[in-house]
Amino acid sequence: MKAVLIAGNGESLKDIDFSRMPDSFDVFRVNQFYFEDKYFTGKKIKAVFFNPAILKEQLLTLKTLELKGEYEIETYYCNLLRSLYKQPLNPEILDIDTTQLKKIFPEVKCYYEYLEKIEEFNYFVNFSNNCLGVRPTGGMAMIFTALSLGYTEIYVTGIDLYGKSGYAFNYTSSNLASLYPGFLDTAKDNPNHSKEVDLKALRLASRYLEKKRRGSEEGLESIDVFGETSFNPKVKRGGVRIDSKSAYFNLDSLYITNALASFQPLKSTPKLKLIFKPKVFGIYSVSLSSPVNECLPLAPRRFKSSFKPETKPSDHIKDLILPSKERSATRGFRLSEFIKSKNAHKELNTIKASLWYEIYISTYVFAKALYSLLKKILSTPKSK
Repeated sequence: MKAVLIAGNGESLKDIDFSRMPDSFDVFRVNQFYFEDKYFTGKKIKAVFFNPAILKEQLLTLKTLELKGEYEIETYYCNLLRSLYKQPLNPEILDIDTTQLKKIFPEVKCYYEYLEKIEEFNYFVNFSNNCLGVRPTGGMAMIFTALSLGYTEIYVTGIDLYGKSGYAFNYTSSNLASLYPGFLDTAKDNPNHSKEVDLKALRLASRYLEKKRRGSEEGLESIDVFGETSFNPKVKRGGVRIDSKSAYFNLDSLYITNALASFQPLKSTPKLKLIFKPKVFGIYSVSLSSPVNECLPLAPRRFKSSFKPETKPSDHIKDLILPSKERSATRGFRLSEFIKSKNAHKELNTIKASLWYEIYISTYVFAKALYSLLKKILSTPKSK
């Protein structure tokens, strides 16, 4: 399998050192990557990840980009968790689940279905989201999905861990701001994400690759919801020895020793050790200026590369494309009708919970069973 470049939209996206990567690699992009004024990672994209809150508009934009020949996109992923998705930026956004996603947009793949293939990632993301109220960013979603797909040589750029540098391009989109006014206010300080959670996600992903490199299944069934397990397999933490398969941070030992209580939030950024063979396993930074270098090793310069980002044409798409005016005019009506149907569904649930409904159902079921029995008796031929 090829190497993969995980590209966020941070300032370090403009500072990729391609001599640190092989000539052939896949590219994962995220959200409004097309705002860039240069093809920082090229035109060919293996996978695009985007937020479900703007799924319809984003898909329309991406399809238009392909029709214009600006990008070649192979796969679409929606960063959707199998839990109620609450969108704080716009209260009118409807909840989306995986079943609805497949029915409405069958070509869009759900990130969760890849996340759940690796139990450790599944526990960590859902615990963080549902219990701590924060979840890893789209950059971490790309890394987790890449690992789930089998990539072992991963390069990272544009994931700057909420550094002061901001984005690699102008993010003040008029259409995006008009559709979701709260988006720009939370672009740099989103309460749903945190640097700490992303650091733990990187640590967890690196630990997973370390175990895979060893060719061992040791600890794959372990639960590390806080992403705090040390890389040192001989370390003792919270009274739990994790230097053997039987006690490798499993759920029983967690509850027996109350080890969860011993974990504290990450106070300092750990320096991950360069312990992987560069050509086979590892998660590496390829941007010298990226703050992610605090916790990821910078890939060594091993290749000769002549790649230079191509400047995009002046008429390139650099904003979110909204549906046509006719469709937009009906959006409010469709939304109100859908909300009414949801309220009707709630009323139906209330009716179903009532005593009269139970009596009605019981009577109906009994009558139907009695009818079936009589029909069977009457249809049975009499023996002579």
